Amino acid sequence: MSTERLTEMEIKIAELEQTVSELNEVVTTQWAQIDKQSLENKILMQKIQRIEEGLKSMDDAPPPHY
Repeated sequence: MSTERLTEMEIKIAELEQTVSELNEVVTTQWAQIDKQSLENKILMQKIQRIEEGLKSMDDAPPPHY
């Protein structure tokens, strides 16, 4: 194998390693965002459930003028 061909392959490998590193960074950032949004979603669902329970208990109570 010629030195020129070997150099080209080394350059391509270095570029691929850089690409993999960049993609890993993107994936790591996205996972952090997904984790954060999952937690926020869970909190919002709990709040909605408490509101629904409060509304349901209000429906069961007689009106204040009785």
